Amino acid sequence: MNISLCLLLVSGTLLLSACSTNYRVVESAPDVISWDSLRHSVTIQPPKPVVHPGKVVTYEHFLFISDPYKGWYVIDNTSSSSPRGVAYIAAPGSLDGSVNHGYFYINNSTDLVVLDISDPSSPKISKRLQNVLRVPAPPRTMSDYHNSGAVIGWHDTLVIVPISPLG
Repeated sequence: MNISLCLLLVSGTLLLSACSTNYRVVESAPDVISWDSLRHSVTIQPPKPVVHPGKVVTYEHFLFISDPYKGWYVIDNTSSSSPRGVAYIAAPGSLDGSVNHGYFYINNSTDLVVLDISDPSSPKISKRLQNVLRVPAPPRTMSDYHNSGAVIGWHDTLVIVPISPLG
């Protein structure tokens, strides 16, 4: 390639990049449901295969494995060589949980939900404490969130930020 063609390509690239007035940023945007929907969103369902395992909480010979922002797999681990799913707790916005004296405490966005696990294969909702927790943290910088409902998860979004020309 001759020198004048190389100079032309380099100067053209520099000229085009100098004209750019936008900067692209990936941020987290909230997945939101209504507060009324949140209050009815924790349900006990048939077992599901573990796809996206998160935090693990143990109780007796049972494992509660989080499905981040979606719920909890309930696994009977009596035989550790062949664990089996016995239930799934759908809990949008749930990332954390803890067991104490036969109760499983989980977050459901900003609510704390208490489940009776005296029979872990058949959990039962015992109590809900509304708006006692913080909004689940975003994985990246957060886009504007204007409290339009309950945050139950996050998704990536491309944000175009205009850049002022130097002057």
